[in-house]
Formats: sequence, structure tokens, C-alpha cells
Amino acid sequence: MRIETLIKEVYETQLLVKEARLQYLQAQINPHFMFNVLTMIAIKVKKHRDEELYQTVTSFAGLMRGKLFRRNEVEIKLKEEMEIAGFYLYLQSERFKDIITYNIEWESDEIKECYVPRLCIEPIVENAVIHGLEPKGTEGRIRVAIREASEDSINIVVEDDGVGFNVNEMDDRKDNKNPRVGVMNIQRLIRNLYGDKYGVLFQSEIGKGTIVTVCLPMRKDRTV
Repeated sequence: MRIETLIKEVYETQLLVKEARLQYLQAQINPHFMFNVLTMIAIKVKKHRDEELYQTVTSFAGLMRGKLFRRNEVEIKLKEEMEIAGFYLYLQSERFKDIITYNIEWESDEIKECYVPRLCIEPIVENAVIHGLEPKGTEGRIRVAIREASEDSINIVVEDDGVGFNVNEMDDRKDNKNPRVGVMNIQRLIRNLYGDKYGVLFQSEIGKGTIVTVCLPMRKDRTV
């Protein structure tokens, strides 16, 4: 009886492992399925000439593609990173119609080809909306400026006129619910990749807004 029990337990364990693997594969497939469906919807919307809805659907699809489908890439081109950030800003500006406005300014097209850490700007833009403009409750603006800082470095400046916060109270040791923890993780990633010369700088004043400057090397090839 003991042998039969052990055989049964091993068999059941194998089934559980097989089921877990299947669920994992399904989890990998679902985001792609979602993106394909969104693309199909966008095409149908385009045919009916609803440009606003078409832009909304394609922006959401692009945002999901950028956040979910490129996990193995540590670095991507800056123009691709800003495209992801742009999708997010567009969707939020549509959600908060006539309340949230934004603009993205490029100093030159050459900068667009530089490689940067994937999702190093989009979370900062997201913070500006969620923790800067939304609590404000009135009309707000986000400005993203990308420019050369020196011959070998670039600055991406994310500026909002939201509620602001006390920079002295920032602490990356707090739990993950802290809105600044994700940004401090970006800080660590940048310095691990490129050294302490680069990173994230905060300037903020309560009631007036926040400026986040991301300093990165000007690289036309991947570091990793």
C-alpha cells in the first residue's frame, strides 16, 4: 500500500507540474493574443474613419507591446522609449480631456538613435501624471525635453506643474508602495550600467511641481 501511495503522489505531482507549465505558457501567449486583437480592432476602426478611437486603440496596443513584449532587452533606442512614454501620455490626455496636456521636445534627430535602458523614462512620466497632476485636481501640464548635455551625454527632462513633494523625504529604502521606489530602481540600473556619473536628479517644490532630469551617456550601440 505504501508503494502504491508513493506512486500516486509522484503521479499527481507530475500532473501539477505539467499544469503549472501549461498555465505559464498560456500566460506568455495571452499578452500577444491581446495585442493581436487590439491591432485587429484598430484596423476595423480605421476603416470606419474614427481617427480618435483608432489613435486610442493603437496607443494602448503600443504601450502594452513596449511594457510586456521586450522584457529580454535591457537597452532600446531612445526614440522607442519615448514612443512608449508618448503612448502613455496620449492615453492619459484622452482620459483627462482638457485637463492634462503634454508636449515632447527633441533638440535633434541624432539623439533619437541613442541607446537607453528600457523603461527608464515611461515610469517617470507615469509618476508625473499619477502623483503630480492627478492629485492636483485641476488643469496640469507635462513637458518632456530631450537634449545634449555634453559631447558624450544627454539629458531627458520630465517637468510637471503638479502638487510637488519634499525631495528631502525621499527614501529608496521604503516599501514598494512608495511612488518614488520605482524611480530609484531606475537610478540604480543606470549607475550599474554606466557608472555614478549618470543617473536621476529630482527638483520639486510643494504646490508648484517637479522636474526630473535623467542623465545618460550618448551611445549609438548597446552596452549589454
